[in-house]
Amino acid sequence: MNKGYISFEKDVKDRRYQHIILNESSKPIIDELKKVEKKVFKNLWEGITDEEKKTFYSVIEKMTKNV
Repeated sequence: MNKGYISFEKDVKDRRYQHIILNESSKPIIDELKKVEKKVFKNLWEGITDEEKKTFYSVIEKMTKNV
């Protein structure tokens, strides 16, 4: 079912692993996904003030340090 969007490359240091490579033919799909992602995040942040965003990021940073 490979439509030419990806290819696989064996890891030169450990042949048990393969790297997934995005081919040039996947670029239009990736560009479209980036547009969708941008819209989603714009909607998520709608109505949230800059001060609320700062608070959110501060809490996330503290939680990350706790992990």
